[in-house]
Amino acid sequence: MTEDLEFFSVLRSIRAIENSDVCVLMLDATEGIEAQDLNIFSLITKNRKGVVILVNKWDLVEKDNKTMPFITEEIYHLITEREEDDCIMLSQLPTSKPYSNELLEEFENLKETVTNIRAIRQDKNIPQKDALELFVKRDGKSFVDLSSVVCKLANLKSITNTDSKVDGASSFLVKTTEFFLPLGGLLNVEEELSKLNTELTYLKGFLESVNKKLSNTNFVNNAPVKVVEIEQNKKTDAESKIKAIIAQIAQLKK
Repeated sequence: MTEDLEFFSVLRSIRAIENSDVCVLMLDATEGIEAQDLNIFSLITKNRKGVVILVNKWDLVEKDNKTMPFITEEIYHLITEREEDDCIMLSQLPTSKPYSNELLEEFENLKETVTNIRAIRQDKNIPQKDALELFVKRDGKSFVDLSSVVCKLANLKSITNTDSKVDGASSFLVKTTEFFLPLGGLLNVEEELSKLNTELTYLKGFLESVNKKLSNTNFVNNAPVKVVEIEQNKKTDAESKIKAIIAQIAQLKK
């Protein structure tokens, strides 16, 4: 039965190749190139068809910066006979260079900012084609300016720094930075207050759990210094967010 299935499978492959202009040969990354893959590739070339080679299950392979060049070179040499020095990877692999942790952190904040803006658009049924204004109230910390990227991804016509709250705006927090999107008549105050109160309740519970951990002397004395610092940063971050949300609620209730 198995042999019959394989026979008809190969027959269908041959017919598909003959009726195609370009073929897609899919390889299993966890198995590598098998004899049947090479047979199918041979049929494709004999029929003078274009071919695109895809490697499936790539996410299941353990890899580093050398994996892709190695797999590419292996495929290149296995699909047909070649001279030993006939290679496609001729250049030295690039070495890692210093990078900015500050830039990486700011880019993570950027992603969260764009996600929040898109969520507000979806919630208020604001089309992506409609450009919005964004006001930013920073906490005074230095930052990498990625405003042009935010404008492009979130379709903003302007980003303005502000020292005060913005009336009639939907707001959100990224770390300790506040963002305001003026929505005019689209802002439902009761709805916004409900969301802020829900977030405030969550943050208060989160802060309580962090405080319990930090008040545990066994944890503070025995945990690695870096772990304790992370918890202290969580506490500071939560306190700043709670303070900002309380101010936002007060602003909306005016």
